[in-house]
Amino acid sequence: MKTQALSVIFFFGMLIASSQTANYNTQKDYVAKGYDVIAYFDNQAVEGKNEYIARYDGVKFKFLSEKNLNTF
Repeated sequence: MKTQALSVIFFFGMLIASSQTANYNTQKDYVAKGYDVIAYFDNQAVEGKNEYIARYDGVKFKFLSEKNLNTF
């Protein structure tokens, strides 16, 4: 669990570091085409649900669950 949290922190840290010229691939109006970016760390490719949406740096992210949303 700690490894996953550190991976997420590193991932978003890299996004923040490059955010000055960040070009989010926002197909379907969401980052990663609406797939849950936290679930990728569990080797899952699952589409997020409309009730678990977050905005960051002017773009939208979808998540599968409230737990994944809160991890973000």
